[in-house]
Amino acid sequence: MDVANLKDNDNSYLESLIAFRIVTDTNSLQKFLHHALDNIGTTYDFDLITEDPSSLYCSELIYESLKKI
Repeated sequence: MDVANLKDNDNSYLESLIAFRIVTDTNSLQKFLHHALDNIGTTYDFDLITEDPSSLYCSELIYESLKKI
């Protein structure tokens, strides 16, 4: 995918894109992935309320999964 072309659409709201890489052992990476995948189907938290575990927003999912490792 060409990230530079993502904003070509007048309807796009994309302002930036962040990528990261977890440098750790395989066991820790598996724990991270399992925790993240266990949350498939969790309601998206449009209000960004971190105190409510019944819903998550994208950064919160990553944060909670990283805490597992």
